[in-house]
Amino acid sequence: ILFYRAASGHIIAFFISFTECESSILWPIPHTAMELQKDKCEPCSGLAKAVSSSEIEGFLKELPEWELFAEEKVKKIRRKYRLKNFLAGISFFNDIARIAEDEKHHPDLHLEGYQFVTIVIYTHKVKGLTKNDFILASKIDTLKPLLSKYHKPRVTT
Repeated sequence: ILFYRAASGHIIAFFISFTECESSILWPIPHTAMELQKDKCEPCSGLAKAVSSSEIEGFLKELPEWELFAEEKVKKIRRKYRLKNFLAGISFFNDIARIAEDEKHHPDLHLEGYQFVTIVIYTHKVKGLTKNDFILASKIDTLKPLLSKYHKPRVTT
């Protein structure tokens, strides 16, 4: 069986044998940032399943300012900002905290050198990434923090 994600967001399964090939659409997976923003984080138990490498790749295409990294073999995502000043950082943290509380999914927040903010997201119970992490990242992306004039986006448009 070969799985393929169509442009529509549907997963297509190809059942291949030496004599024939058959395909069918299995299920749609929301993949755009807008669709992620509309989703709610699912309550997490230790039974939640980490997303696959291909799913991570797909989510990150929709969230280009976020980068994948590993820390002690645990996959995580992060986004960095350079804000105008210390109070802008604290205000941004409060805005993130409101979203995190509403979603019941909490990022690690770092403020260094009074204006450098790093947000790290992963699912602690799973020790990896779940869809919840990308939902939270997409909602954080809707915020408009007071950026420094020296802030450099990770991706230029």
